Amino acid sequence: MARKKKKGNSKIYKNILLVLLVIVLLSAAATIGAVIKIVSDAPEIDVNILDNLKQSVEFYDKDGNPIANLHTGENRKIVSLKQIPKHLQYAYVSIEDERFF
Repeated sequence: MARKKKKGNSKIYKNILLVLLVIVLLSAAATIGAVIKIVSDAPEIDVNILDNLKQSVEFYDKDGNPIANLHTGENRKIVSLKQIPKHLQYAYVSIEDERFF
């Protein structure tokens, strides 16, 4: 009788493993399907947008004194976040994406 119990338990374990395997495979298929859908609906990335970030070029002498400033139509300068006033940061975020913070 002990052998029949082991054989019965073995079938139960195999069925449980089979059910778990099916659940894992279905979950993986659903996840892959969702990722494919999200990627296919995503807008194209325009790499030419980087050309819109024209900045000034500043030339300095050996002592650190400015010599010339070249720019093409726009006079932009990259600054650190610490250099931008907090109220301007909040204003920009409130216009662009209020859920940012």
